[in-house]
Amino acid sequence: MKAIQNCLQKIVIYKIYSLEKQKMEYNDNEVYNHIGVGFLIVFSYIVIILLFLSVRLFNELRNNSTLIVCVTILCFSAKYFFVKHLKQKKYVQAIYEEYLQMDLKKRKENYKIGLYYVVFVILFPLFSILIMELMTIII
Repeated sequence: MKAIQNCLQKIVIYKIYSLEKQKMEYNDNEVYNHIGVGFLIVFSYIVIILLFLSVRLFNELRNNSTLIVCVTILCFSAKYFFVKHLKQKKYVQAIYEEYLQMDLKKRKENYKIGLYYVVFVILFPLFSILIMELMTIII
């Protein structure tokens, strides 16, 4: 759990620093939207991989449009509740206060690490597709 919190913290610092670099005003909702989109990408592809495995193992699930609708609702609901939970804990505000106390070197270091995490989230669908292709060869 600590690793996930650390990763999330780096992503938040990345977003705050990038807003600062673009000379844009800090906005909580902008940061929460960024977190929500990243969570939606990762969570939905994990669900898609599990669904892919289920269809491969149990042929009766093929061509079931109800399943697609349920998975879509599940993914967006999970994103909504995840961001809502973070907002209730005022997670971004706490990290922003820590960010303001950091010196420029520490900010840049955390920005770089956060950038690596964001790139991984963006490339996660490609990794997922690669895993699914390897599974089709194996199964």
